[in-house]
Amino acid sequence: MPAKPPITAADSPVTQSDLNRLKTDLLSEIRTLIGQADERLLRLDEVEKKTGYKRPSIYNKVREGTFPAPVDLGGRATAWRQSDIEQWIAQRATIQPGQRRMPSPNQRNRATRRNAEAQEQYSIANGAAK
Repeated sequence: MPAKPPITAADSPVTQSDLNRLKTDLLSEIRTLIGQADERLLRLDEVEKKTGYKRPSIYNKVREGTFPAPVDLGGRATAWRQSDIEQWIAQRATIQPGQRRMPSPNQRNRATRRNAEAQEQYSIANGAAK
């Protein structure tokens, strides 16, 4: 059986830039997959140690949207991605002492509701018409 001649760039409809783009995309995908494989999951006790918060506070903050949500591991087991917790800690560290953080939308809504209720009660108590 005679040997086939090698394929040259002139014979192929794929250009060198196409190959470079494909190579870059594949390397990016591999890095992403490796990063996900190296991702460590933290159970609640480790999250408590890293953040200084206890279980009720952590879950309240998750509910408010001010803390990373846990990953469901099946059954009743949950864990947090280590990168999410480290990012949350780093973000909190950038807030200067005495600097006020923006309240979450839930906190703003609660404060608005409380103010409206207080004004209504004040109006009723002082006989003001609606």
